[in-house]
Amino acid sequence: MKTIKTITATMLCLAMIFATACSAQPEQPNEMPTPHEITDPPATKFMGSNSVNVLRVTHESIEDLVRSAQQQQQIDGMTNKIIIGKVEGLIGTREVFRREPNESDPSDYVPPSDMASDYKIVVYDTLFGERVETLTLSLLGTPDSHLGTTKPEIGDGLLLFLWRHESHAGDAFSLTEFEESMFRINPDGTLYSFSNELYTAQFDGKPLEALTSEIGRVLAVMG
Repeated sequence: MKTIKTITATMLCLAMIFATACSAQPEQPNEMPTPHEITDPPATKFMGSNSVNVLRVTHESIEDLVRSAQQQQQIDGMTNKIIIGKVEGLIGTREVFRREPNESDPSDYVPPSDMASDYKIVVYDTLFGERVETLTLSLLGTPDSHLGTTKPEIGDGLLLFLWRHESHAGDAFSLTEFEESMFRINPDGTLYSFSNELYTAQFDGKPLEALTSEIGRVLAVMG
């Protein structure tokens, strides 16, 4: 009996010593990993462009995205822009993939991904390209659906990578690379990427300046 009591007392002492040692350790803050330390994908986001068959250009960095915009402009005569602006409102929707309706089938309808939604963007700053005060952002899909392209909300502040091919009418622009080209500017000045790609999602929660500085650095190198 005495031996059991001695063992029990010893175990209790060890437990108290261990607890004291643990509590004495300074609390380690949770730090955001640097880009090269990220090994697991970020929390999954719904990307509307995955709902349609699209040719997605493979980029691995913001530098690739900026350089791609410049190269497209030089080779294909596209008018590209990188802008900071705000979604002022919805202009309207239009059918972009025209086809003959099946009048004999009452259930026949135009899928949301066959439509495009045009939004008016008030431009606050132009980081690349000719300066404009407003432009039209054309996103694949209807405004009540994220199919085609994930949609921002009216009033959202955005940083956008844009291109306008000669086939686009007026001041209508499309995203350079679907959701990878669109960042929401949160009310506190931090960013939210609409894409799951690590090279864009790494900016989630970081200040706007983190992205604009990287864009500026690449543009300075390109001359």
